Amino acid sequence: MENKNFTPGKSNGLRDVSETDTMAAFEETCKFVTYYMKSHQLSPLWGPLSNQELGGPASKEIAKEAYVRMFEERASWKENSSFATQMIEKAKRIIRDIVEDYNKKKEMEVRFDELSIRQEKDMGLNNQSTTVFELRDFGYKLAKNAVKDNPKLLKYLDALHEFDSYDYIASKLGIAKEEVKELEKELLIKLNN
Repeated sequence: MENKNFTPGKSNGLRDVSETDTMAAFEETCKFVTYYMKSHQLSPLWGPLSNQELGGPASKEIAKEAYVRMFEERASWKENSSFATQMIEKAKRIIRDIVEDYNKKKEMEVRFDELSIRQEKDMGLNNQSTTVFELRDFGYKLAKNAVKDNPKLLKYLDALHEFDSYDYIASKLGIAKEEVKELEKELLIKLNN
């Protein structure tokens, strides 16, 4: 996202929208983005709208960008819509664009991986053939190394490696399913750092 020095509520040289309207529109847009993420099951921890991808909380980063676009595209303002409604419309387009770009990038990564595996086979470099299980084991070893100092996460990771159902892991560890989900979040945070 651009314009890191943006401060909502300040005129930023644009005098015809009041500071009150700007702040209200910014807050409405932040609330909308948060609602949108929850309703579309988009996580702030991973994926296209994660803090890592956007450089900060999605609601604020997208609201900032929507504000900037409002004034860049001033000619397309609608007289009969409020400033907040128009910012939310910009936020919807921004979210759509971010998700599309992220998915395209991920598709390219998958295609590249598939091509690499095919090339290895064609060149005879893969006599034992890399399988999904070998790749899964490799990821497991990397994750295990990352959480080696946390016995709770190690037990969770071992159970996850055996079978990835919440019910199975909960019964294996003797904890509630909600605790398994918390361990999952903790593991993802640990792996992303």
